[in-house]
Amino acid sequence: MEKIASNPPISQDGNSIHISGVEGSDLRKNVFVDYDITVPDDTELNATSGAGNVRIKGLKQKVDGTTGAGTIATEAISGDEHLRTGAGSIEVISPLGNVIAESGAGKITARGEPKSNWDLRVGAGSIKMEIPSSSSFDLEARTGFGKVSLGQGFELQDGNVSNSHVQGKIGKGGPRVVANNGAGAIDISRGMEQN
Repeated sequence: MEKIASNPPISQDGNSIHISGVEGSDLRKNVFVDYDITVPDDTELNATSGAGNVRIKGLKQKVDGTTGAGTIATEAISGDEHLRTGAGSIEVISPLGNVIAESGAGKITARGEPKSNWDLRVGAGSIKMEIPSSSSFDLEARTGFGKVSLGQGFELQDGNVSNSHVQGKIGKGGPRVVANNGAGAIDISRGMEQN
């Protein structure tokens, strides 16, 4: 462990920071390493992990996050977000820009008021949205095998509702909120009001 601490596998080339795997089989046994990287809040970020978690908070520019097998969590991002995981979960809290979140097999959770478009897609898993009931947006939620649940407190206008598909305007309408799930539930429930 001291060998890793004294010579961490980190390199920087201009604005790119690369963190590589730990070398040597004796060092990889039962060793887990977390890195905290602090950048200016106006940084445009592209974070990629092979099999690990990515957490991003408070940036004002575009965020692109990818992990093969792990969790991606973002909070209070002002710019657009494009988040992808092969087999893991995605959690988005209080986004201000457009959100594209894609999971092959896992869960997507989005909390906050849609200020811009949300596009949430899962191959097999679940999608949960916690949205203030005073929000206005255009909703399109569809699942191949599963159920779409629209919680109490949402006023659906000009819409269609079935067990696997809900489409229409919530409130006065506004940003597009799209949720597509190949196999699993989509749950839209009342969340906390945002400031």
